[in-house]
This record gives sequence, structure tokens and C-alpha cells, in this order.
Amino acid sequence: MKQLSKIGSVFKIFSKKFPLLKNISPLYLILILSAALSVGFFFSLSFIEEDRDWKMYLQKADKFYQEAQFKKAKKIYLELKEKFPSNPRIDWINYQLGNIFEKEEFFNRAIFFYEKVTKRNVPYFFDARLKLAQCYMRTGDIENALNTVKKIINEFSDVEKLAPVYLIFADSLLKKSEEKKAVSLYQKLIEDYPESFSAAKAYLRLGDIYFRKKRYSEAILFYSSLIREYPKSEVQEEALYRIIRCYLEKRKVNEALSMLYLLIKNYPQSKFFKEAYFYLGKVLLEEVEIKKAQETFGKVIKMCT
Repeated sequence: MKQLSKIGSVFKIFSKKFPLLKNISPLYLILILSAALSVGFFFSLSFIEEDRDWKMYLQKADKFYQEAQFKKAKKIYLELKEKFPSNPRIDWINYQLGNIFEKEEFFNRAIFFYEKVTKRNVPYFFDARLKLAQCYMRTGDIENALNTVKKIINEFSDVEKLAPVYLIFADSLLKKSEEKKAVSLYQKLIEDYPESFSAAKAYLRLGDIYFRKKRYSEAILFYSSLIREYPKSEVQEEALYRIIRCYLEKRKVNEALSMLYLLIKNYPQSKFFKEAYFYLGKVLLEEVEIKKAQETFGKVIKMCT
């Protein structure tokens, strides 16, 4: 019965694809199809189900992606690409594969798939090109990152979406040691897109620039602005840590301790605790506060064990 059911499914699909099959004697047709199924002759599951089930598999892959089960999603997307290369959602599949490889930090593989999407006119074209620029940045390909960003700025009129683009542009310039241009662009980003989280990152970058120049008071101003203006930003925790470092470099231990307590209060699982305590111990040692330095380094050792 199972074999007959399979033969029935195959006949329905083949009769659509090859109408002449209807003229063959049913007995001969059953024998042919049965023999083909028994040896697997060019009747792969993908071929049998091509007309009806690729959408089901795509929905399954998308569901795995939404549930953050990226390995399972990736496996199905790759199978769909192989078995149904001409299906109308191939651009979406390429985009999702780019997203997965980007999350897995296989940036060159992500670039491969994003590039395919950016050659097409699809609704997620902008996001694909933005992520393409970010992946170029992560691989150190600054020239391609800059060129991609310039194309986005020239081609898109939706200014609300351009904040992260300007951030990538400024980051690219900074990596090329064009600091003045980068600083101007970070400031423009803050002025033009004050509500965006990209502006918060621009404040962080500006603070870092002044920190590297050992202009700690100016760095603190930028970090403090970030904390005040963007309380829900993902870089809040990092800004607090940077302020602690600035105060320690200025040998203002009490101020550093106040910010450290704030970091502990707001981010009890902070990844910056070890570094913050280490630099605190280092400064105390330099200030010949031996006992306090020992206690502080003791905390660092305890955190590392």
C-alpha cells in the first residue's frame, strides 16, 4: 500500500510535468514507476516533492532561525539551495545563510552570501548591504567596507536607516588612520541622528580616541554623555569601565571606586570587573598602598579561579 501511495504521488507530479504520460497504458506506467522507485532512478525526495513541499521546508528553516537553532536552520537552507536552486525564495535563503555565518563569525562565508543578495532588487537589500559592509570591516577589508558604505549613502534616501552606515564609515576611516575625518563623522552622526544607538557608539568611539591620547578629562566627558543620554544602550557598561580607567590614570582613586561600585550595582555579572580591579590594584601599588593593593589583586585572583 505504501508503494502504491508513492507511485500515486509520483504519477500526479509527472502527469503535470509530462502530459504525454497520460497516454501510456496504466499497467505499463505502474510497472515503470514501481521499478524506478525500487532502484531510486532519478526520483530523489527533492524531485518528487519539488512542486509542493519546498515551502514547507523553508518555513521549517525560518522557524529554527527564529528559535536561534542556527545549525538546524543552516542545514535546511543549504539543502534547499542544492535541491531547489531556482525556487523564487532563493534570495531570502542566501540572506539567511549570510546572517547565520555572520553570527558564527565566518565572515568570508557571510560575505559570499550577502554579495549574492546585493545583486538583486529585494526588500532586504539595504540590510544585506549594511551587513556586507560590517563583514568587510571584520575581515579587515577596509577598502571594500568604505566602497560599500559609499554606495549605500548614494543609493538610499531613507535617512533614518543611515545612522549605522555612517558609524561603519567613520570606523573604516579610523582604521585607515584618518582620525580627523572619523572624528568629524562621529560628531555629525551624533548631531544628525541623536536618537539612534549608533550615536551612543559614536560617543564611545570619541571617548576612546581621547583616552588613547591620554586626554582623560575630555574622554570622561564623552563617556558620561553616553551614560546620561543613552541609558538603555548596549555600550553603557563599557562606558562605565572606561570612566574607571580614566580616573585611575588620573590617580583619582576615590572617583574610580565610586564608578566601580556603580558598575557592580548596575551590572553584577560585568565582564569588566577583573580588568577594573586589576588596574585599581596597579594604581594602589604605584601609590605605595601595599595592603589595599594586595586585597585588590586578591579579588582578581579569586575571580579568575
